[in-house]
Amino acid sequence: MVNDKTYLNNPVLDTEVEIRKLRNGGYAFSIQGILESAVAATEKPILPKELLEQILKDGKVLIHGVRLLVDGSTAWGTITTVTLETTEDTPTELATVAVATLTANKTVLESDFATIANAYNKALEAGEGIQIKANANGTGDDLLVTIWGVIK
Repeated sequence: MVNDKTYLNNPVLDTEVEIRKLRNGGYAFSIQGILESAVAATEKPILPKELLEQILKDGKVLIHGVRLLVDGSTAWGTITTVTLETTEDTPTELATVAVATLTANKTVLESDFATIANAYNKALEAGEGIQIKANANGTGDDLLVTIWGVIK
């Protein structure tokens, strides 16, 4: 599946995935995606479950971090919260970010999240992926989402 370094791009989802083989076994991954404020109420897969199924053949997926970046001078508005959740039919909430923290050109780290659920720290399983969505459509520049972790 993975050589020393593999890039998997999905232009339909605006998602870019980098996977690197680790010396001590397993793989490190970094995934980037974009959430547009005007369509933010629609779930946006960042780690699609199909990709996760392929990755899980080699082990468990552990998230080590998430970073959000408002890519421009227009802060997010009209929306109250942005949520990271699993892609199951009944999604499990992983973390919530208050839109008040999504100001112009702002990088938001986990320490800025309004809530982090216990599920955030568990390994993802087959049939799950990660998606991001807001409680409504709104205004503001694109939100760049980066998720990284390991596959063990």
